[in-house]
Amino acid sequence: MKKRHIWLRVVVFCLWGGVLFAVVQEVLTPDWRYPKMDFGPEYMLREFETLDSKDDIQALFVGVSTSEFSIDPMRIYEDAGVATFNLSSPNQPINASSALLKLAFEKVKPKYVFYEVSTLFTGFDAAPYHWLFDSMTLASKAPLASAYAQNYPKEKRVDAFIDAYFPIYQYHERWKELSKVDFQILQEEKNLYRKGNYSGIKVEAATVTVDLMNEIADANYNNTLWKNEYIKGTLQTVIGESPGANGKRLLNTDVPERNIDTLLEMKTLCEENGAELILMKIPQINYPQYDSSWPRLCSDRVKAIAEECGIRYLDLLYDFDCAIDFGTDTNDGGTHLNYLGSIRITSFFTTYLQNILSCSPAYCEDYDEDLPIFDAVCRLEDLSTTLDLIPYLEELSGWEDVTVFFSASDDMMLNLSPESRQALNDFGLQTDFDTLSYNDSFLAIKENGQVVYEASSNQRLVYNGQMRNGIPYTVTSCGWRLGSESKIIINGSNYSQNSRGINIVVYDNVSGLVLDRVSFDTYAGNQRAERTVYTDLREYEEYLMRLDAENGIGV
Repeated sequence: MKKRHIWLRVVVFCLWGGVLFAVVQEVLTPDWRYPKMDFGPEYMLREFETLDSKDDIQALFVGVSTSEFSIDPMRIYEDAGVATFNLSSPNQPINASSALLKLAFEKVKPKYVFYEVSTLFTGFDAAPYHWLFDSMTLASKAPLASAYAQNYPKEKRVDAFIDAYFPIYQYHERWKELSKVDFQILQEEKNLYRKGNYSGIKVEAATVTVDLMNEIADANYNNTLWKNEYIKGTLQTVIGESPGANGKRLLNTDVPERNIDTLLEMKTLCEENGAELILMKIPQINYPQYDSSWPRLCSDRVKAIAEECGIRYLDLLYDFDCAIDFGTDTNDGGTHLNYLGSIRITSFFTTYLQNILSCSPAYCEDYDEDLPIFDAVCRLEDLSTTLDLIPYLEELSGWEDVTVFFSASDDMMLNLSPESRQALNDFGLQTDFDTLSYNDSFLAIKENGQVVYEASSNQRLVYNGQMRNGIPYTVTSCGWRLGSESKIIINGSNYSQNSRGINIVVYDNVSGLVLDRVSFDTYAGNQRAERTVYTDLREYEEYLMRLDAENGIGV
């Protein structure tokens, strides 16, 4: 009896020890998903695990985040009825792409695999592996853990496997940087619907052109070392015998041999599973001293490799015209495309799958039931990436169950065109804007299609109200002469950007969430929309995913 009690205590101790270990590891391991990370692979991996072999997935996309941002499988399905999935993730190494394909072929049998070639040129970096296997179930880690361990010498590979399977090994000292967000329990019951795509809604123009990028790249590639030295007043000039310092070019177009070997392994893996591997490059520009540029020299190197390996290559920057506008279609100055750019790239692949690869429509239940949430999010993305006041008001006029707040700051009149004034009146506002001066105040509230209050004055304006759902608000407008201020306070929080011109906040009466906060500088010549907060879309998306789950969709 006494021995039985000892064993019982040992079992209980081990169970509690295991629970404690799991809890500590969960807290110390970074969470690669919203709200702790704007974009990351966890949702993609969780959604991929729900795919069923009966799903007719005709194409897979793998590679780095440029692909993750640019290719939208739900749009392809909606437009063409062709089910695809995007397995891309930030800085995804090529052997991680190969490992993910091994997992994928256990679940689905695509006809085509598109690989984004950016990481052909890169060496080992541990972080992108962690973003993946930290988010994977224990049972699915084997291929990726093996790929990760191959980057280490033999004597360190056991440590690498431990690192992959037990993240606490990597993050055991992270307790020093923990914050309250690491202790939040994120709601798991969500209908994950994006099929691996991440949609960015920032509009940040590139500061370099394709031609300038290539001009600098060519100069860096062909650069010859020279140095002038004055030694005791005597000039000595040193000219390098080969490009660059120490014989190394400032622009490196070398592809590691191990990456080419992995590419050939991916080709063989695809062929063994009845699929064709196709290389692709998403449009991307930057100054070539940064890794996120794509000069023609790199494209030509990939073309040569593709020809040697007998693989198709689609360079969407140089060889196909996808009509990308690097002034409006990028999320971060040219590295990643935004929602507007994604529409163009996805349209290319939709046409390519249909017309070149002859993919036929095939009903997919999971994709079909996700179309309503996809359309709802796209509608908000359309609004959030509308850049000019008149089309913004036109887009917003079709929205129901929203309250729209207007508040002017500084001056809204100097360059408010007659067309913009008419658009404001067409939206339902009654003010005769021709009578306002450059430093006047203006505010208005339109709820569920009805203007409930509107005022203009040469004095400071403050209006307190309450929406039909009982939420209180206070709107303040102050022209330049009296201090230049805009406030749109909803339930105690100020959502106005407080920028010169017209500040607009869109509040959803159903979800109780702010959908958009934007300003148009109608004082200046360039009246493009300005936004400083981009989390509203993510919060609305989270709300819709939870609502779907409550209604039994996607669970």
